[in-house]
Amino acid sequence: MYKRQGNVIDISQILKNHSANALRFFFLQTHYRKALSYTAEKLEISTSAWRKLIHNLSWDEEEHRTDASILQEFTEYMDNDFNTHGVYSLLSKSKKAWLKQPCSIIGNTILTILKTLGFNFDILLSAQDIRALIIERQSCKALKDFSRADAIRQKLASYHVFLSDIGGDTSWYIDK
Repeated sequence: MYKRQGNVIDISQILKNHSANALRFFFLQTHYRKALSYTAEKLEISTSAWRKLIHNLSWDEEEHRTDASILQEFTEYMDNDFNTHGVYSLLSKSKKAWLKQPCSIIGNTILTILKTLGFNFDILLSAQDIRALIIERQSCKALKDFSRADAIRQKLASYHVFLSDIGGDTSWYIDK
């Protein structure tokens, strides 16, 4: 890419529409020795995959237990010439395991891997606080206090916690 050829992309422009974590996830999919093939469509697909990975993923800030076998596999990928594409596959496989059997140990493990890779989850709300606000919001909606329910949604969004209401169920994800 050369600036005078006009094929350079300003990351600050990308960050206007995508989170830094989504962009990191996009970079994670390509080995550092290979050329990165960027298109807006590929970034959208990666952003969608990022949101699916973290969507409704729970972890326990108090309990720091992790799955040693997943972390060992992560270490092996990183020791193998910084194989981030392998890590990407590992994260996807771990999320599938979490979907079959949600447990904070797998959630903690995924979070540990993502933090090790530089993903930002510095929020001021714990998962327990988020769930409490979601319950309060659901109560407000049941009482038809939609302004308070919207205020709770906005408060969560200010902490980069986004909600998805589908079929009466509310799920959440964090995105910075």
